[in-house]
Amino acid sequence: MESVHETKENLALNFKIKELNEVDTILGIKVQKHERGFALSQSHYIDKVLEKFRHLNIKDSNTPYNSNFNLS
Repeated sequence: MESVHETKENLALNFKIKELNEVDTILGIKVQKHERGFALSQSHYIDKVLEKFRHLNIKDSNTPYNSNFNLS
């Protein structure tokens, strides 16, 4: 935590900063804290893109993918 505090102090010398609570979203990326670390997700962005293309009346298409194929 000492390093975090020092970094904040150094940033404050050059930038206007304010202390916020734990991060929820940063640069459009959702951040979720878990027991073993953090999970980053852009699912909300993907939903927006899909919604945009639905409005353009683009039709679904099958892809030549064998769902029984296992990657190792």
